[in-house]
Amino acid sequence: MNGPLFDCYVLAPSRTAQVAIGFLDHFIPNRVARFDLSDPSEVLGLPGDASITDAVAFLEANPRVAYSMYWSRAGDDSPLLATLAFTADAELILGLSYCSDNDPHCASQTLEEMILAVGATHGYATVEEAPALTRTEFLRKAKDPSEAAGPPSRSGD
Repeated sequence: MNGPLFDCYVLAPSRTAQVAIGFLDHFIPNRVARFDLSDPSEVLGLPGDASITDAVAFLEANPRVAYSMYWSRAGDDSPLLATLAFTADAELILGLSYCSDNDPHCASQTLEEMILAVGATHGYATVEEAPALTRTEFLRKAKDPSEAAGPPSRSGD
């Protein structure tokens, strides 16, 4: 991989397991967790044998609990990484990261595809930056591309 990563984020239309897992299955079906699989159980207080599906269901049922999970694609294809970021203000931010030496229009195309795939109305792209931590911060970045270091954002407002 040459160069930095483009990070594309959308604000999910709802904080549900269906949206979260559907996003992963659509964009990165062959994935490898980039976190210790026991971490969600320990951090969220779930049983030791809890699955990722259990953790996502818990986060859906407890909308004020914040937790982020990351996956990489099994193989050499893009996207390189996927993010599920459950925020403390009851939102779900979905992310994909691509190598910047791909097609220069990759970030804007990816953002459009993400918006269409999940029914989002707000999104933005940046360069090597973690997702916003709140809806307010997310909407600020989606409306003001200068807040993000990358290509222009897309906002439904």
